[in-house]
Amino acid sequence: MDSNEKTHILWIDVAKGIGVYLVFLGHMWYACTPPVVNQVIYSFHVPLFFLLSGFVFDVGNKSQGFVGFVLLKAKRLLLPIVIYNVACALLFIPSSWNELGIVGFLNEIFCFQGNCYFNKPSWFFFTLFEIYILMYLVRLHRIGVRFKILLLMLLFIAGFFMNKYELVLFFGFDRVLITAGFFVLGSIAKDIYEKKRIPAWGHYVIIVGSIISLILFGVILNEKTSIYHRVLGCYPAFLLAGISGSICICYISQLISHLCKRLSNHFVSIGSDSVFIIGTHYLFTLVFCLIGTTSGMANTWYYTVIAILLSLISIETYHRICMVLDLRIPWLTGKRASNTSAEKR
Repeated sequence: MDSNEKTHILWIDVAKGIGVYLVFLGHMWYACTPPVVNQVIYSFHVPLFFLLSGFVFDVGNKSQGFVGFVLLKAKRLLLPIVIYNVACALLFIPSSWNELGIVGFLNEIFCFQGNCYFNKPSWFFFTLFEIYILMYLVRLHRIGVRFKILLLMLLFIAGFFMNKYELVLFFGFDRVLITAGFFVLGSIAKDIYEKKRIPAWGHYVIIVGSIISLILFGVILNEKTSIYHRVLGCYPAFLLAGISGSICICYISQLISHLCKRLSNHFVSIGSDSVFIIGTHYLFTLVFCLIGTTSGMANTWYYTVIAILLSLISIETYHRICMVLDLRIPWLTGKRASNTSAEKR
């Protein structure tokens, strides 16, 4: 996720950090027990990031124009991810070069088909980049709430048909149509948030309703979902679980930002490293899951405990690495040099 949007709201940054933990845990916990925990995580952890991105969507310096906007997003999202993909590919070349060839290799690195065999989570960044361009073109930052709701409905309908007929589009644009609705919903949520239209009692209703909805549509009435694998099960249930889980995390983030400054700052720091952590963690989690499944430990309680502890240690290690990279090559982590200097101060 692009961590350098102009709009900074503390609980939004906290939610990004929690989202990073959920993505990491989701991949580490893939073969762990109980499987229902992983199912819950997978039901909303990706929609959460798209919703948060829509909430803070800003075209930046208007004088830069469309080309400047695209170049900026490409520098912060695509440049580091392509480098990560190449680095991961170097480890796979001995076993896959003959099968792929040069054309296939480039296809994987740049996700021309929407997938990257070497680094599967990279699809998210290419999809987010395409959504940014689409939302710039439809002027999401200028249109009113009514038009946003209309756009939201059109995107959810398009996503329904993408899923129903298993349509696959070039550059993974099918995933754009499936996930862009969450991005628009985030923008609508921001409009509501800024105008403070929800009464105090309404927040309690939303929280309770979201928890019930997440359990109902994320676990009971639907299977484990995966946007990457295009396994969404019942599409309306997928949407409702994604929205409900994201709402729950947003309220938890607001609570953390008000009650615990130290924990809040930690999540903010992790969220600022989201591009690097999400873009590079896949090989590590893949090896861990392979060890679990081949050793027969995957369904044991101690394997789950190890997965949680390793996730916590690994994310903290990633954060320390980012701190070093930010001093010299901030573009490798999707950040601005000015932002890193500000963090030091």
